[in-house]
Amino acid sequence: MASLAEIKKQLTDEWMANETVQQKYGFVAGDNFDDKFRPASIANIIFYIVAYIVWLRETALESWRSDVDATALATRYGTKEWWHKIALAWQDGDITSVIDGGVSYATIDETKRKITYCAVREEGRTLYLRVACGSAGNLFSLTAEELARFQSYLNDVKPLGVRVIAYSYNADNVTIAADIYYDGEVSVAGVDVEVKRVIDEYLSSIIFGGDIYVSKMVDVIQSVKGVVDVHNLKLNAGSGWQTRKLTPNAGYVKVTGYGLIYKVE
Repeated sequence: MASLAEIKKQLTDEWMANETVQQKYGFVAGDNFDDKFRPASIANIIFYIVAYIVWLRETALESWRSDVDATALATRYGTKEWWHKIALAWQDGDITSVIDGGVSYATIDETKRKITYCAVREEGRTLYLRVACGSAGNLFSLTAEELARFQSYLNDVKPLGVRVIAYSYNADNVTIAADIYYDGEVSVAGVDVEVKRVIDEYLSSIIFGGDIYVSKMVDVIQSVKGVVDVHNLKLNAGSGWQTRKLTPNAGYVKVTGYGLIYKVE
């Protein structure tokens, strides 16, 4: 979508190129609007107001299109967005019914909806749903009994011919190791606190089911005041050290150990 400045320039360029306008004001081809009219001039103010109105309209339309696209994806049968919506709509302990040609619940009960996060992965005609409960920073898995009931629900609502497998695990316990070089004029204890804070912020920013990239973690650590360089950063969630990225099996992680070695640069 065009910016407010781009819209205003397009309007003024078209106006300046108009032959009638050129004859009236004595413009020639190639003249620039901003060179001819001061910022506080009536013409400049009028074009700014018109451009602002156009920009508001386009912004509203863009927002509306985004909402419509998101709604369409969530209601389109069998899409990943649809599966995400279906997973979060599960009501533990309730039985689904056929309503208006679709499988749903006769009564909506938000208190029985336990799943708050869902990541969908497709392999051929099999879908794998990773799910978790709770809120950001405090996620936990379904129990084995709950997972069995959720799987039964998925089998009832899934399209014919599609295999769906759900799983839910507690957070992957991850250890983070690195050599961190810092400016000797700053407190290493203070640097350590800030490094761990920005690491937590980075991990919290990753969508459920997303990958953790070593390079991005290095970037956030290097943003800490006093940090000069980060070397040999690696992650381990139980399956060996990863030096490029880590894909959490549960869809989310919990930092349970640090191997950060601080060295004066």
